[in-house]
Amino acid sequence: MAVTAIVRLDARPDCMDVLCASMQDAAGHAQSNPDCELIEATRAANGDPVVYLYEQWSSQAALDAHAGTEYMQDLLAKLPDWLTQSPQVVIAKPLEG
Repeated sequence: MAVTAIVRLDARPDCMDVLCASMQDAAGHAQSNPDCELIEATRAANGDPVVYLYEQWSSQAALDAHAGTEYMQDLLAKLPDWLTQSPQVVIAKPLEG
C-alpha cells in the first residue's frame, strides 16, 4: 500500500538557502529510487522560512529503507544546525468513502 509523507522544515532564516538547495538535491536523489512515486519540495509562499516536502512511496518499507540510506542519514545529521525545531512529519492516507 502506498504511503504519503508530508514534512515541514522550519528553517533558521540564515539557513534557508542551504536548506532549499539540500532539499532540492534530496528530492532528486529520492526520484532515482524506483519506489518513490512522487516527491515535491516547496517553500512557504508567504516568505516564511519554511520548506515542505510531499512524498509518496510504494510502501512504508520503501520509505523506511530510503530514510535509512547513508545519504539520508548524512542529511538528517545536518538538519539540527539549519532548523529552529525538529522536522514535523505526518504520514497520511487517502480518504475513504
